[in-house]
Amino acid sequence: MRSYYPTGSAVRRALGSLVHERPRTFLFKLLAELGYRRTVFLERPLDEPIPAGPPDQGATFAKLAEDRLDAYVAFRGNTDRATVAALLAGGRECFALEREGRLISSCWASAGPQWSKFLDAETPLADGDVYLSDAWTDPEFRGHAYAHLLCLHQLRHLRDRGFVRAVRSTIPENYSALRVHAKSGFRPVEVHGTMRFGRWRRSFRRPWRGRFP
Repeated sequence: MRSYYPTGSAVRRALGSLVHERPRTFLFKLLAELGYRRTVFLERPLDEPIPAGPPDQGATFAKLAEDRLDAYVAFRGNTDRATVAALLAGGRECFALEREGRLISSCWASAGPQWSKFLDAETPLADGDVYLSDAWTDPEFRGHAYAHLLCLHQLRHLRDRGFVRAVRSTIPENYSALRVHAKSGFRPVEVHGTMRFGRWRRSFRRPWRGRFP
C-alpha cells in the first residue's frame, strides 16, 4: 500500500489518511497532529558492499549545480530558488538523476548538524556520518526503481569521499520509503520521538524493536 500525505488542515489530513490508508496509519498520523511524533532512525555502513543496482534506463547521476536551480524548482514545485540556493551555499548537497535533460529523482546529503522540523529536535550524528534527506521522485517516473538507483550512486560517491556511515529518518508509516531504504541496505537502529501537551514536552529515544521490510 502506498503512503498518503495530504495537505490542508489537521482535520483534512487526518480524514484523508483514514480514507486512503490502513487504520494504524490513520491513528499515528492523528496522534502526530495531537503532539505525539516519532521517526525511525536508519543506518547504512559504507564499508559494506554496495551493489550495482538496477539498469539506469537512460538516467545519469549528477550533483545539483547552481545552473540547474530553476530545473530543480520546476521539478519539486513546492520550494523556491532562494531557499535551494541557500541550502547549497550552507554546505548541503543535492544529488539527482536526469533523463533526457529532465530531473526525475533527487536526494539531499549533509554532514552537519541536522534539525528535524517534524520532531522539532536535533538528529544526532557521529563523526563520519552523512545524513540523507528529502528524497523525491517525479510521480511520472515512480515504480521504476529510480529512487533505489539514485541512492546506490549516492552511497558509492559518499563512500569514495571518506564517509563511513549514511543515516536517514522517516516515519514508520511511510512503508514505500522503508522498502526502498531496505533495498539500499539501510536498517533501523532507533526510534526518535517527542510528546507535547501544551507547554509540556518530552523527547525520547529507544531501540528499534518492530518489523522491517
